[in-house]
Amino acid sequence: MKVLITVGTTPFDKLIRYCDEHLSSSLAVTMQISSNARYIPRRFAAFKFTDDVRLCYQDADLVVTHAGAGTIFTLLEMRKRIIVVPNLERDDRHQKDLASIVSQKRWGLVCWRYQDLPALIERAADFALTPYERKEFTGGPYIESIIKAVYSA
Repeated sequence: MKVLITVGTTPFDKLIRYCDEHLSSSLAVTMQISSNARYIPRRFAAFKFTDDVRLCYQDADLVVTHAGAGTIFTLLEMRKRIIVVPNLERDDRHQKDLASIVSQKRWGLVCWRYQDLPALIERAADFALTPYERKEFTGGPYIESIIKAVYSA
């Protein structure tokens, strides 16, 4: 199984280190680290963030990802199997909130504790997912009318 670990542009060294030190070497793991990561993987291949990351997503059987909205929704639209690992050390709560939604909707698995990740990776291939259905945003005209009303007042 080809596993991609991705953290986007923000450092998430704890996740990268844990994966590097604890995932089975029998897995084909590649790690995408942030441009300013402090921890560089020793056991698995790694690369810094790239604009061509979608090609890496396409090549992976499973993507272990931080809980960034852009990454998650791109992967869901691509119908990729995902395990979301929220970065709980961030001050904002959006990663935790988005991970909770992914879990509730059964769009993917969520890893709340690093030590659960190896078992979740084993389980991921057989986990029954609910396909994500993209809904078009139709609120643009309404938002535009509010902005015009505010600025014309």
